[in-house]
Amino acid sequence: MQEDGRFNAVFERSLRLPAARLVKGQTVLGGRYGELTETMLSLMVRAVPEAADMPIFAIDAAREYIVTRFKAITDTSMHEEWGVVDGSDA
Repeated sequence: MQEDGRFNAVFERSLRLPAARLVKGQTVLGGRYGELTETMLSLMVRAVPEAADMPIFAIDAAREYIVTRFKAITDTSMHEEWGVVDGSDA
């Protein structure tokens, strides 16, 4: 945390996803404490599709990873806010 109350944490890791190669997952948490408290959460996957003419499979796998990661690091109130429920997601 910095002196002015700002914080930023970035977590990156290599992933294995179906239909994709050279995959990186990134979770970023940032914000500020003080008079105005704000928090930002960013989940991102970068992937190269295995087949250049079929990127949708890599996109679907990346989306599934992001939803699963979101559910793992947030509580049920956030799941309800974003329409993510057990067994399915919006």
